[in-house]
Formats: sequence, structure tokens, C-alpha cells
Amino acid sequence: KIVSPLAGRVLKANKNVIKEIATGKVENCEAYYPVLCVGGIEDYKSCADKCGDGDVKGVDCGRVGLITCDKKYGCPAFFQNGATKQDDSIAGGVCMVLALVFLLVCLLGLVNVLQRGLMGALKGLV
Repeated sequence: KIVSPLAGRVLKANKNVIKEIATGKVENCEAYYPVLCVGGIEDYKSCADKCGDGDVKGVDCGRVGLITCDKKYGCPAFFQNGATKQDDSIAGGVCMVLALVFLLVCLLGLVNVLQRGLMGALKGLV
């Protein structure tokens, strides 16, 4: 409940890509690119809303790749209209590196706090 809203504003993975490739609806990821938003407007309704019967993706409704928009939070920071597969892959890699750096900083902070807390308790025993 704390992390999900923050992560949704940075990057939102399109889970339909894996499902549609696994079921054979789509042959490969190239069918999702380039990312197209109706009218060039980056919001859920223009980019990621479901297409109706007879609608053409990219003309009547949007088409998203590996990164999609969310109904609740809109399009995340790393989403861009006209993105290619390489753009989405780079955005995912940048997010992973940032997450690892953030995790490392938190771990070092936790070790530092625990070390200082235990050192004070151990000095009293010695």
C-alpha cells in the first residue's frame, strides 16, 4: 500500500504482453511498437484503454508496449508516446539500477544504525 502507488508513478509493467505472446495472440514484442497515443495525449484513455470492435490500434485507440498507463495514476514517468522497444528496455534498466542503489543505501543505513545501537549496549557490559 505504500510502495505500489510510488512505483506506479515511475514505471508500470504491461502484463498483457507476456499473456498474449504465451497464448500465441502475438508473435513477438515488435507488435506493440511504436507506442501510440490518440492525439498525442499521454493519459490512460488515449494510450492504454481497450480497443472496441472495429477500432484500429493507434488510430481509434492507443497502443502501449512494455510500459503502460494506469487508470488510477495515469501514465508513469518513464512512459513516452512514440517509444520503441529499446526505449522501454532502457527505462526498465534505469529503474532497476536506481532501485538497487536505493536498496544499497537503505541497507548501509540500517547496518550503521544497528552498529551504533549495539556498540552503546556492549560498552555497558564490558
